[in-house]
Amino acid sequence: MIGLMKRLFYLSGVYSIGSLFEMALAFFFIPLYTAYLGTYEYGIVGLMSITIGLISRVITPPVTGGFIRFYHAPEYREEKGLLLFNGFIFLLLQASVLSLIFYLLRGPIARYILKDNSLAYIVRVYAVILFFQSLSEYLLTVLRQREQARFVILLSWGKFISSVAVVVIGLVYLDIGVLALIYGVLVGVILDVVCTIPALWKEITPQLSLSVLRQPLRYGYPLIGQGLSNILIQSGDRYILKLFSPLSVVGLYSFGYTFAGIILVALVMPLKHALQPLVLKQEGKPEQLKAFVRSNCTYFYLLGMFLCLLLSLYSKEAIEIMARDQEFWGSWVIVPIIAFANLQHGVGNFLGWGVRMAKKSFIVSSNVLITACINIILNILFIPPWGIIGAATATLLSYMVWNGLKLYYSARYYDLHFDLTRLGHITLVGVTLYVLSLFITTTDSLFVNMAIKFLIVLSYPLLILGTGFLTGTEKVYLKKLYASLREVGVRETVSRIRAI
Repeated sequence: MIGLMKRLFYLSGVYSIGSLFEMALAFFFIPLYTAYLGTYEYGIVGLMSITIGLISRVITPPVTGGFIRFYHAPEYREEKGLLLFNGFIFLLLQASVLSLIFYLLRGPIARYILKDNSLAYIVRVYAVILFFQSLSEYLLTVLRQREQARFVILLSWGKFISSVAVVVIGLVYLDIGVLALIYGVLVGVILDVVCTIPALWKEITPQLSLSVLRQPLRYGYPLIGQGLSNILIQSGDRYILKLFSPLSVVGLYSFGYTFAGIILVALVMPLKHALQPLVLKQEGKPEQLKAFVRSNCTYFYLLGMFLCLLLSLYSKEAIEIMARDQEFWGSWVIVPIIAFANLQHGVGNFLGWGVRMAKKSFIVSSNVLITACINIILNILFIPPWGIIGAATATLLSYMVWNGLKLYYSARYYDLHFDLTRLGHITLVGVTLYVLSLFITTTDSLFVNMAIKFLIVLSYPLLILGTGFLTGTEKVYLKKLYASLREVGVRETVSRIRAI
């Protein structure tokens, strides 16, 4: 168990380091982006990204979902190269057809989604992005299942730097406006495909075989509903915002949503990618698998709540410092809500493993479809009176409903249970501290407010320790760790942990 936890920590740490690097660079360029682009342009990119995401959910989930579930399965141990190749060919054909249809419909898409016929040229570029993004998602999935974390991170760094270079040249020197952001995305997904195929070439068995895809696709096709509904939960609020508000409001919401995505990028997605192969490799040891998922869920939430609190407390100041245009400043109000929603998304990555291990893909899709319907209803009810705050609240409540469904079905089909008392303990501490901050950081002094917020952040671990959260085993471990740090220092302590 300790060895698996060390491996999880290592893989998620590598993914997180790469994500933090990208995030740091992205934040560095926010003043540039907001100086050249307004909320209207961000609204265009936000809506088109959602549209591409919805279409790609029809293409990729059957292949990537089936690949993830069966790549480590005992019956596919000798057929991994065959599965990889045939999955890629199947995906290539689907992506070609749907991208062509998207290109041919560029006029109606511009008219009905962006409400401007003259923006058809933007839809044309997104047709190419749709093709390469579908292939990119599959190839990166293969790398993660092979636990090639370092290569994935090096690739993500190279992709991000190349994309930013294209964006900067497009904004500053070519003056092409929003097309600069779109071309940056295109360059990134093309680079993914171009660099990944040679890296995986030795693992491919280039032989056509429909039989090798039969079982993975039977599992994967019900996941189309999950993919579509998941995108609607995460992004459908922008479509509904567009019904009640100008495109600039959609852009404001998209900007705040992206800022709150720090939790998603730095913690949730890295851990998800690291967790998948480690859990699936334990399929033959169900009790060990359950203990592994249960304990790591609690530790993830403990860390995630701390980061969520930190981001929520300082979001207003950070946005006002980085966004050159005051038009973006109002987006801070949704950051705490979306950050907490993203944390719930991360917890859901643990809660749903029971259903997945039971191979109940229909239940997986049914759960997320129910959640998506609830999300749409809540958005329609909340957006007219409360605007972007209503949209953010609908997203948060939807994730909480989704997690409740995952909890129920994981227990029912796989007897996988979680420590809800400890999860509730963490939630109570984190939410209480944030609500408290709203009442005591209302002075006119920026310095005083930031100092108070710093004390609130520091009080989080103290309250966790002081309110009986830790178990006896955890207290003993922390005492030994503290004694080791005092005796031999950080470096030697890390070496001892590695040797366990």
